[in-house]
Amino acid sequence: MRKVNFSKILPIKASLALEQISKFEEYSSYIPGCTSSKLIERNQEYEIGELEFTHMFKTYKIKSKNYYAENTIRVKQIEGPFKVFEGMWTVLENETNSAQILFDANFELSFLLDNLVTDDMIDQFSNEALESFIKKTTNC
Repeated sequence: MRKVNFSKILPIKASLALEQISKFEEYSSYIPGCTSSKLIERNQEYEIGELEFTHMFKTYKIKSKNYYAENTIRVKQIEGPFKVFEGMWTVLENETNSAQILFDANFELSFLLDNLVTDDMIDQFSNEALESFIKKTTNC
């Protein structure tokens, strides 16, 4: 199992940061490599969304079920290139009216992808996506 996690403090209210994270249908407008992002289903318990990424001339679709709580979003892949993908966004309000954003994910790639995707590639994608998110969020 591989892991990705990061923590970042942004100079915005936690509610704004959580709202921006939950708008995954906008990810294609600012996350590098994300060519499509859409909401498929919404109900009181969860949302199902689909993100499409293009990498090295190949397209990957990830469909996830997202569960929302007070300050968290739990993400579980239901279709996609991962054998397993489970993640958790947590957004905390700091005393200085800033938001601490935490993301933790555990995933397992298919055999073929596991041999092609290095840890450096995962770190680079995570950093680029995080920086794009920060830029989008702090400009709202």
